[in-house]
Amino acid sequence: MTPTIVFDIGGVLIDFSHDPIRQFLLDHGAAVRSTEEFFEKTQLLDFECGRISCDRFVTSIKNLLDGAVTEGQIIHQWNHIFEPFDEMLELALQLKMEYQV
Repeated sequence: MTPTIVFDIGGVLIDFSHDPIRQFLLDHGAAVRSTEEFFEKTQLLDFECGRISCDRFVTSIKNLLDGAVTEGQIIHQWNHIFEPFDEMLELALQLKMEYQV
């Protein structure tokens, strides 16, 4: 039986910060001055816990902005809050040669 190695993703394989998306919202007229206000108005915790869909999350953000921002732009900005730790991803790939990862 091959041993299995399990990695946490956030902060281990991938770093992330909500600051870029919050700044994007501020730059486009959303009143989300604090991190708490950002979490509340975007329903972020509900989204991250799977209680609301991606569509509903994007809609909650779109409702905070002027009409000039598209859903595609919001999704693009959201995807850019993630930054891989290249060294850790390489380690995971190396381990995968001998273990279940």
